[in-house]
Amino acid sequence: MKRIVLVSAVLLLLGTAAFAEITWGGSGRLVLVPFGIRGENSDKDVPAATYFGAENPWSGNGPRIGLSLTGKREQGNMGFNLAFAVEHQSGEFVPAIDDGAANIWLKPFGGALETLTGTFGMFNVDKLRFKYAGSGMGFHNYVSYVRTDLADEDTTFRRFRGSGFGSHLSYELVEGLWLGVGFGSVGDSRSFAGEFKEDGFINALKDTQVGAGYTIKDIGFIRAQWVGFVTKEWAETSKAETETVWVQDTPSDPASGKWETKTTAAKYDWVNKSLDKPLGGTGDAGKIQAAFNLTAIPGVSVDLGISVPLADEKDYWNDLAKTTKTKTVKTQDDYVVSIGADITAPMPFRLWTVISAKFGGYTETTTPGTPTETIKKGTDVAVMLNPWYYLTDSLILSADIFLDTRFGSDEAPIVPDSDPTMNPAADAKNNYLDLGFGLYVRKNIAGGDVRAGVTLKLPGGDAHEGAKPQFFIPIMFNYGF
Repeated sequence: MKRIVLVSAVLLLLGTAAFAEITWGGSGRLVLVPFGIRGENSDKDVPAATYFGAENPWSGNGPRIGLSLTGKREQGNMGFNLAFAVEHQSGEFVPAIDDGAANIWLKPFGGALETLTGTFGMFNVDKLRFKYAGSGMGFHNYVSYVRTDLADEDTTFRRFRGSGFGSHLSYELVEGLWLGVGFGSVGDSRSFAGEFKEDGFINALKDTQVGAGYTIKDIGFIRAQWVGFVTKEWAETSKAETETVWVQDTPSDPASGKWETKTTAAKYDWVNKSLDKPLGGTGDAGKIQAAFNLTAIPGVSVDLGISVPLADEKDYWNDLAKTTKTKTVKTQDDYVVSIGADITAPMPFRLWTVISAKFGGYTETTTPGTPTETIKKGTDVAVMLNPWYYLTDSLILSADIFLDTRFGSDEAPIVPDSDPTMNPAADAKNNYLDLGFGLYVRKNIAGGDVRAGVTLKLPGGDAHEGAKPQFFIPIMFNYGF
């Protein structure tokens, strides 16, 4: 039976090859850390600790092994993308859809609508996305103590990402003007089964992401977008429970005591009960984002982006009927400004850099009868410099220089990666100044590159008091077929 299935699959592929272009590929990243060490903190009785392991640099999983399959008809009117990755999660090797690639795309029309493209499924559409990543060129996560502080591409100007089976439409209205709109995917409902949802259509539209970009010839690429929000409803999250338990009076005498009835009250909160599964990046509040990629100067590419989130305000009650208001919470996420650049003009030198600032975020809580409490997130400025020197066309000497500072925060210190050496004062706030350094050699090879070097994290400031330096010897291998 297996042989028949295999032969059928081969014949199917041979048959489709006459009408379509099918391409297999693969990519991945591995970091081998033959040695890492974190210093001792005797004040907390935390000894020095060391490390050896193979990993990938963006998550807690193991090295990524990726496989991709793409296809399109020779007419160019339809195609598909499918990609898998195997990583080591929670002690098991788990295959998963890689980089949002499980979709089919269609270009069904000609003439004036020839560029109209529909993409359906799990997708990443990066036409408008911010161009520069802090982790793209060096060993960023091995020099940054708070790894999420440097604004990534999506924080500044996010991609269209359908995490479920969503929909995306794009259209080039005139040459250089690109329009895109993304919709979330339907959750548990199906129209043909009569599973309608109150305000289902309206709530799905609120989650929509709409963007536009225009290429100014010999100048650059300007774009703007709206990233929608998820509608939430006040709902019961856990029911009231009553149980009868035996309460023992004397520990040494199990027979002593009595039966008591204990009641746990129901709990309520704001929950997503909309029709659709939201697009990636949508939250409780919408965002307005804009960016401009300047390419007018030969050998210089600079991208400046800004993200403006709207404030979100929610009332909380003591029951589902909203009898008594218990508090009002207004949340303002951080405004984000980022500038990224790739400067290749003074060869054999090159500079890749990302600088970001996050500011203006706060949480304001008002409880009836008490003064309003405001907790500010503070201002975070992160600077990543990645200078290169080409020893040869394929051999590069490079460095990572990282500065990360936060000030003006009212929040309590947050412990990065559960570092047990951190020992801030009891009244400390989440303000700090961290440094990071790296030096490495990069060798470009056919289909990828190999990098080997040394890196150092130096945490400091009130919030990171007591945190000890972390030293690594990372060896990175990037590959693509």
